[in-house]
Amino acid sequence: MVLQIALLAVVLRLGKHNNADPTFYKYFNPHAFFGLFVTLFFIIPEIYGLTHYYYLDGFPFAVTERLFIDGAWLFTVFLGFVCVGMLLARPARVEAPITDRSKMILESIETRHLKLLTVFLASGVFANLYLAMQLSGSTGFRSQLVKSASGQALTIIVYFGSFAAALLTAYFISVKRYWLGAAVLVTFSASVLLTESRGRILWPAAITVILLISRRAKPPFARLAVIGVLTLVVLLLLDPVNKYLASGTPIQLSDIFNIDAPFQRRNFDGMSNFVLISQSGLTEPDWSRWLSGGNVDFMTKFFPDVLASGVAFGVTIPGWLYMAGGVFGVCAGGIFYGMLLGQINRLVRRTIAPELLVGYLFAMTWLGAVGGDFVGSLDKAAASFAPAVVYWLVCNRAKTGRHAVDRPHMQQLSMNEV
Repeated sequence: MVLQIALLAVVLRLGKHNNADPTFYKYFNPHAFFGLFVTLFFIIPEIYGLTHYYYLDGFPFAVTERLFIDGAWLFTVFLGFVCVGMLLARPARVEAPITDRSKMILESIETRHLKLLTVFLASGVFANLYLAMQLSGSTGFRSQLVKSASGQALTIIVYFGSFAAALLTAYFISVKRYWLGAAVLVTFSASVLLTESRGRILWPAAITVILLISRRAKPPFARLAVIGVLTLVVLLLLDPVNKYLASGTPIQLSDIFNIDAPFQRRNFDGMSNFVLISQSGLTEPDWSRWLSGGNVDFMTKFFPDVLASGVAFGVTIPGWLYMAGGVFGVCAGGIFYGMLLGQINRLVRRTIAPELLVGYLFAMTWLGAVGGDFVGSLDKAAASFAPAVVYWLVCNRAKTGRHAVDRPHMQQLSMNEV
């Protein structure tokens, strides 16, 4: 575990191309997202597992201490090869300090931007309400509804709402119109709660915080720690509140503040899933899974009853790589994934349009989710990035002359780059 933490430190260091990097590029680069997800889905569950009999009760076979430790070592190998990939993608020389375009995200918002964002927000809220009505009248599972053609279309519209909720909330807070910011976030969050989906509340709120922090020279770590604790409490409250609203089940404090609950409910199950895949002896690598992904095969092999109920656990990125190519797949795939994150980091640093940086943040919630289904998340990453592209294209369709008048700071930017 000490080696894993050391490798994570290397990952975070490789994400910084220059010591003078602005806050956004220093703390919210792809490497930082990867580090966050590794910590949540592998490091913390590994610590919990070592002190709670590996929290594998109810698994389809008994995973011994030896198998758990072997799985942890193989994950360490994966982290090492991810570092190799990041090194290969890293520029050969130290880059010059870059212009902080992240600060322009909120500064460039004008009346026409606000109008478009309001349309995005209203569309997302109504899409959530429609999904909620469809869900209440359906006898099937939520996942089946979302995977239908109409459900996928509505989900894409919801991404537009998420994008607008984050940007509008951050903007109103930045101009000290706090009540408008709160109204936007509460309205969108309330519509999301009706669809029984928590993640679509979490990420718009988190990205709002990122946009506000990026305007500072240094993140307020103490304040962020308080926000993190409050966020955790809110997340623990969501399930009991949903049950109370749906069936009138009383809210028990013992259920809310039970430290075992997130692991027993498999909210953070990356390490345990990877141990199952790589150490059980029940997984036969198949090269076709490089393109198809391994999530369905993983669920069919280990949790068929859960899959039949319309729920799926994440195969994890190293788990997918093992199912596709065994130990060789974990090593080679680790290099590929590290290079991918490194290339995304370089693209983010070179992005001229600040609006696209918001889309990048939403896309990384899928691409950096090492505990999820990478292949199955590619379309979601593209869909979550799409609102930023539409926003950028629509709001910047004006000619160069008007663009220069409306946004003089871009003129200054161009002169600096020359």
